[in-house]
Amino acid sequence: MNRSELLAYVKNEYGIEPEYPWMSMPDNAILRNTHNRKWFAALLHVKRSQLGLAGDEPVDIVNLKVDPADGAALTLGDGIFPGYHMNHRHWISVLLDSNVPDGLIESLIADSRALTA
Repeated sequence: MNRSELLAYVKNEYGIEPEYPWMSMPDNAILRNTHNRKWFAALLHVKRSQLGLAGDEPVDIVNLKVDPADGAALTLGDGIFPGYHMNHRHWISVLLDSNVPDGLIESLIADSRALTA
């Protein structure tokens, strides 16, 4: 799943549009629950090295909230990392355009939305 596909999925499934709150980082977006305005996802454009990967090429990630009991196990998978720039117990980062299955990303989005409801 890439950034465009993720945004289309969230719009189609939940009717949620992204917000772009950082003028200095126009590619970075957040997705909020409609009823309480809490973030359930942050789409970020970061360097590979910021995730502990080789190289400085930019990549897209999505930060999602997780149950702390699940977070450590999830980060053992390829393409899923402790939450970049977030609390590592409560958030994970999923590398978009990687081998993380779309179905898993969709499930993680649903879980994140529920955890922030």
